[in-house]
Amino acid sequence: MIPVLRRLTFKLRSVADIVEELEAIGSPAEAKTFLILMRVYCRGDMFIFAREVFDEMGRRGFVRNTLARNLIIDGLFKSGLRPTVEIWRILIVVLCQAGNVPLGFGLFGKIIDSGSLPTVVTYTFLIKGLLKARMLSEAIGVWDIMVIASVAVDRRLAALDTKLY
Repeated sequence: MIPVLRRLTFKLRSVADIVEELEAIGSPAEAKTFLILMRVYCRGDMFIFAREVFDEMGRRGFVRNTLARNLIIDGLFKSGLRPTVEIWRILIVVLCQAGNVPLGFGLFGKIIDSGSLPTVVTYTFLIKGLLKARMLSEAIGVWDIMVIASVAVDRRLAALDTKLY
């Protein structure tokens, strides 16, 4: 499948053209079409084209779900790129806002394991999310890590100190 898609990509020159060609032969553009293309591109180490599929998916009004995002992030890692503290912060904030606090907490562990230092914003969103999710012991653990790391606490987070202890 990878060699076929590779030849097709170089022949048609863009993902949009591939999707149009699929539609021309009676295969409608569906979310699963884009996910299959992304998966094949990632398996073939053609991450630039996987990203192009991701972008085309959005342009055509399809929701870029967790699987699509994971394929792109995995592709970035495999191509040697590592997330910055800012990228980690954005991921944690979005996960906490979406109610997926346990996954955000797991990413926090990856930040620490990678040797990066989270920002006060990351700590604030994570602690508030953990408290909202009733994960008190985890919130206290994050607070303790923040204190040990000597992160400057903002006013709102300082008010949480009394709630934690």
